[in-house]
Amino acid sequence: MVLAEHHFAEGAAQYLDQAGLEGKIFATMDVSPVLIFHRRQTLFDPRLEDHGDELDKRPIQIQDEPAKFQLGEQTYGYTIAVCNLRSPAVRTLFQVPNWHLVYFDEAAAVFVNTAVHSNVQPMDREAVAQRVAEIREEMQSPRPWEGLGFFQQAESPLPYLAVAMFLNAAGLPNEALPFAQDAVAAKPFDAGFRAVYAGLLGQTDQREAAREEYEEALRLDPQNFFALQGVGRLLLQGGEAERAEEIFRKAIAVAPDDASAWFDLAGALMQQQDLPGASEALLKATELDPNNADYRYALGVVYAGREMFSLAYEQLQQALKLKPDDFNILVTLGEVAFRMGDRDLARSWLERAERLDPGNPRLNPLKRAVGG
Repeated sequence: MVLAEHHFAEGAAQYLDQAGLEGKIFATMDVSPVLIFHRRQTLFDPRLEDHGDELDKRPIQIQDEPAKFQLGEQTYGYTIAVCNLRSPAVRTLFQVPNWHLVYFDEAAAVFVNTAVHSNVQPMDREAVAQRVAEIREEMQSPRPWEGLGFFQQAESPLPYLAVAMFLNAAGLPNEALPFAQDAVAAKPFDAGFRAVYAGLLGQTDQREAAREEYEEALRLDPQNFFALQGVGRLLLQGGEAERAEEIFRKAIAVAPDDASAWFDLAGALMQQQDLPGASEALLKATELDPNNADYRYALGVVYAGREMFSLAYEQLQQALKLKPDDFNILVTLGEVAFRMGDRDLARSWLERAERLDPGNPRLNPLKRAVGG
């Protein structure tokens, strides 16, 4: 038996006290007990967490979109968020207007709405890098579990992976890599750890190493969704669309309700010029995640490729409602309107696109075609 040390959100709770931050707190369920111990009232959603494996084969997709988080903010009035580093809410908080990171350690991160807490200084890239160096010095490297003796205490490798996932969500994959590497070295038999590490390798342009790690993860667990999705995407990037399709279908068998898996499948089918199959897969993706603009945009593009212009226009309009200032959606609406024979409508869409990006070369041939 191995006795592993565990990391709790004590540092985040102490930060709130020291910074004098007051207000309603959105918190993931695992950090709430520590905050409650510090006499803080929290609001949390138990669906944010899963009490199964250390690393979920598939993340629970809730509160993982800015619009969803903002709806909760309007409903409950929280102005502070304290989250487990692996929570899907972390990536969301990096995207929500007025919310900024102010503290993190190996257990939890604190975000605040700076429109309300204007006296708090958000962490810039330099501050984050300094904090990463401090955490690295504090944590060192964990000992491999396989080499530990009976009842020997060890650092849990999970905080190392949590820091890696957090830094990746913050857009710092290079800084995340050493933490993920340590987690895998400490627990090499964990497929989930390897899948996260592989994803970081892929993001830092180490595709061959990423593929090896994904394949090792699948050897350990052939049903690991992250690994299936990751290796499929690498295959697709390498032009191996048929093999990618096979892998994506396996991912769908593992997680049939994951919209991103259907979107990936559509990409493989599009690369094989199977537009009917791609539109079917994208319809499923939009059914599972109706508020995803990228899925609707892709479906509109596929419909246009099939010369189903009315359906294409409808999907593109819905995509634009979700992303009102998206250049590509506006230009594609102009293209489809032109193909439908409405030059005036096409010209109006292209004018809106041009206001966003006046020098974009994609506009010139279309403007000539519509007479603008």
